Amino acid sequence: MRTSARWPALLSLTLCATLALAACGGDDDPDPTPEPEPEQTGAAAQEGTDRQPADDDPADPGDEPFAETELVDVAGNEVGRVSFAETEDDEGVRVQVEAWDLGPGFRGVSIHEQGVCEVQSANEWGQIGDFFSAGGSLEGETEQDMDVIEGEGELETDPPQAAEAEGDVAHPDRAGSLPNLLINEDESGYLEVVTDRLSQELLLEGEGRAVIIHSAPDNHGNVPPRYAPYGPDPESLTTGDTGDRVACGVVD
Repeated sequence: MRTSARWPALLSLTLCATLALAACGGDDDPDPTPEPEPEQTGAAAQEGTDRQPADDDPADPGDEPFAETELVDVAGNEVGRVSFAETEDDEGVRVQVEAWDLGPGFRGVSIHEQGVCEVQSANEWGQIGDFFSAGGSLEGETEQDMDVIEGEGELETDPPQAAEAEGDVAHPDRAGSLPNLLINEDESGYLEVVTDRLSQELLLEGEGRAVIIHSAPDNHGNVPPRYAPYGPDPESLTTGDTGDRVACGVVD
């Protein structure tokens, strides 16, 4: 009777051992095979194959410069560069100016008639100065409106100046007139402007043009009447009172 009484206990122990072994063996099963990602079709697949790094994208033809020049100072040191590119809509020319190693402050920038950059050279009147070989600022095809605004009286026609203004187009209505360039405290500056006064043909015709950076800001012929009751004098209308020519680059 004792033997038969032990059978239920033995059966219970055997069952527990079997269940424990089965539970431990579950950890040895191989990882389930990952499900494959759904295959991309149509527009999604095309987008994936067409995507390229930004640096590999072809440049917009409108951004390609058709002319570039390096700017040098009177000692021959490179102090900047200028590039010219037609805009995408062909409505003008994009001018980009980079400069360095120049004293801080605003400086006039202009494009001149002659593509010659010589220090201590003569202009057409025989005056000697740095980069005078570049001639006057480029007039272009701009027509100057000489009409007097209604309600205003005409200025006196004989202001007390002996100098004679250069060319037929007064400053700042010339094609070569550009905004001022700001040189920062680190002696670098950047200017970008789009102008419809310039064209590739105008810049590259003949022996090319010259870009000049000046020592002073350009007033663009804007002199208040309280300082000049007769209006801007010929020097202001010619140069914008920009001072010396401190850097030059040939555009050809």
